[in-house]
Amino acid sequence: MSEQQDLETQAKQLGERLGFLLASSSLPEDVKEAIIVMLPEMTPEQMDALTHMLEQNIAGTAEVEAKEFVANIKVIEERHQTEAQALQEKAINDLKEIERLLDQAES
Repeated sequence: MSEQQDLETQAKQLGERLGFLLASSSLPEDVKEAIIVMLPEMTPEQMDALTHMLEQNIAGTAEVEAKEFVANIKVIEERHQTEAQALQEKAINDLKEIERLLDQAES
């Protein structure tokens, strides 16, 4: 492979990576569009820095989403436990009422 082809392959891979990172990031659309407009003027070092920042943005977003997910699971679990306990208490009270009615019927 020639040096020219190697550079073209690297540029294509970098473009695909940046496209994926931009699409996956939580940045507002106008910021994404501004980055796309600036890309042709950026140096390789600036593109590396941008790639790193986008990776951090995505990692940070994933971490926040994971924390929110865990918090939501805890809320659901607490709600489930409360509802299960209420149903269990109702079932016990219903059984006691049935027992009382049966005792009355025998008398």
